[in-house]
Amino acid sequence: MIAPGLDSIDTCKHLKQDPILGDIPVVGITASLDLPFIAEAFRAGAEFFLPKPFGAENLLHMVKLAADTAHRLARVPIHQRLPRFPIQIPIRYLVGEEPHPTREVAGQAGNVSLTGLLLLLPESLAPGTVFRLWLGLPGCALPVDGAVVWQNPQPVAGGRFRHGIHLVRFANDFEIVQYQAFAGRVAAGRVPGTPS
Repeated sequence: MIAPGLDSIDTCKHLKQDPILGDIPVVGITASLDLPFIAEAFRAGAEFFLPKPFGAENLLHMVKLAADTAHRLARVPIHQRLPRFPIQIPIRYLVGEEPHPTREVAGQAGNVSLTGLLLLLPESLAPGTVFRLWLGLPGCALPVDGAVVWQNPQPVAGGRFRHGIHLVRFANDFEIVQYQAFAGRVAAGRVPGTPS
C-alpha cells in the first residue's frame, strides 16, 4: 500500500468511486505495521490486507476471500448502503497470536446486515483484524470469518467495545444462504428480539 511516487490511499479512493470498478474488492499488500495507516486504507475502501512477507498459500487464500466477497456483493446494486437491523445474538470468537495460545471469547451482535455486523466485544480488536466467529443463530452456531473495519475505543455499557465487522468468508454456499435467510427474517421482524 506504500509505493514510491504513488499514493495508494488516493488510488484506492479513486477506484472505489469509479462506477465500473468500485465494487471490486481491494487487497492491500503492505509491510507496514502502522495501524493508523491500515485504518485509513480501510476507510478509503480496502477490504483486505496481506502482510509482507507472505507465502503462495496466503496469497491464494486472500484472493479467494476477495473473489467470494465480489461474488456475494455482485447481487447488491452498486453503492447501496445495506440496511442494518437491530438484534441481539450471542457470538463466540477466537483470538490470539503467536506465541500466546488462542482463546475463545464471548460477545454479542447489536445489529446485522447482509454483509456485516455491529459487535459488542469485551476487548478491543484493531481494524484489519481477521478472525473466526460463530453466530448464535436459532438452531445453530454459524461459523464465518470476519474483519474488523472500525472499532470505538470508548467502552459502552457493560465495558464492551463496539466493532464494525465485515463478513469476509463463509465456509460454503449453504451457510451464505442460511445467513441471508436469517437476515431476511430479522428484517421482517420474524425473529424473537427484533422490532416488528
